[in-house]
Amino acid sequence: KQWYQRRVRGRFRNQTLVKHTSSRIGMIQKLLYERCLNELIGQKNKWRKECIGNIGFIKRFGLYREYPCHDGCVNALAFNSSGDKVISGSDDTCICITDIVTDRTILTHRTSHTSNIFQTKYVPTEEDEMISAARDGTVRHYKVSPGGSVKEKELTKHVGACRKVVAYNRNIAFSVGEDGCVIQSDLRANTSTTTITESESALYSIDSDYDNYFILCGVSHTTWLYDLRMPSSPALAYNPTLEDEASDDEGDELRMQENATCCKFNYNGSALITSYNNNNIYLYDTHDNSRYKRKYTGHHNTDTVKGVNFYGMRSEYVMSGSDCGHIFFWDTASEEIVQCLVGEEDGIVNVLEFNPFCPMVASSGLESCVKLWTPNLEDETDLSDLSEITEKNRSRDSFSTDFLNFVSRLGGDRYVAGEFQNECRQS
Repeated sequence: KQWYQRRVRGRFRNQTLVKHTSSRIGMIQKLLYERCLNELIGQKNKWRKECIGNIGFIKRFGLYREYPCHDGCVNALAFNSSGDKVISGSDDTCICITDIVTDRTILTHRTSHTSNIFQTKYVPTEEDEMISAARDGTVRHYKVSPGGSVKEKELTKHVGACRKVVAYNRNIAFSVGEDGCVIQSDLRANTSTTTITESESALYSIDSDYDNYFILCGVSHTTWLYDLRMPSSPALAYNPTLEDEASDDEGDELRMQENATCCKFNYNGSALITSYNNNNIYLYDTHDNSRYKRKYTGHHNTDTVKGVNFYGMRSEYVMSGSDCGHIFFWDTASEEIVQCLVGEEDGIVNVLEFNPFCPMVASSGLESCVKLWTPNLEDETDLSDLSEITEKNRSRDSFSTDFLNFVSRLGGDRYVAGEFQNECRQS
């Protein structure tokens, strides 16, 4: 709030605007706020780390922009390295690039994917190169020319859906699929791929700490840590269900019902989080798998293959969407819910990404748009109904793993990820 007063209201007070009406003042104050926000984007300010992770800002998050740039559910988001553009991928098989400074979608490219796009990422340090993964099993690479034309090529193809791809560096990408394979692709070559390891389970998520380690999770209650120098077998495995206080029968039932839908390293690779359907989000010390360190509850993760992410330059917060349409922020250390926003009125929030240069979060889900959230509210969000929201989530019916696997084998991604636009919204 002090930043807001200094950067926005301070400028406002220096203007000769006494003669303007209150509505005019509100408009000018809004324009000044947007100008200050744009000044942060792409600038390595000394205080941006504190600015992004400031709890006062998080508690004042509100909807800033909404970009209806797709014709289907938006399953993938990523900011570029400068923080001034966001790329999105959708069930409509298009990727869109939105410039958040000029406030317009500058590229809409219909890809050669034949089904839902599940992941889009910028190549590190490259502002004009992107990669994507889709339900058709393919991983594709794009290079955008200064004139706006797109050169596209296929890097590899999984047997079954490919849900996640990560750019390890500017030359190498790793992808995982329902075939249980982790495939390494060389972005410089047309056909240069290597299967570096295989799992007996379908894989939903991969993340890398960019320092020889990567983590995997999928149709299992276990998250695996691998060392790229010895990828034949996991270096460590993390299994929170074994630690829950339950009888043997109850523990068996939990393990039968849970799949890990997403895993993520923190800012320096010292910790990781995993989100489970029918359960919670767990945080581990990366190099200590003896027990989980934190557990985050209150949301609901059943109806879709949902992501999870950290927020803040030092991963001070954990954030996730929910089947109830809300966006949850937890304090990483205390496990307390510090923010709960209505992300979609009638839908589900699946994807959350934060801007590395300013306090901004991008969200998407079953709606056909990309939403941006910033601390643009004068007062903190009213969380008086938080207990009611979390209680409703706890009482929601849960599907079993057997059911999710069954619909997946029948092409049920149309259900769990929304293949067609008229099937995106759950009745």
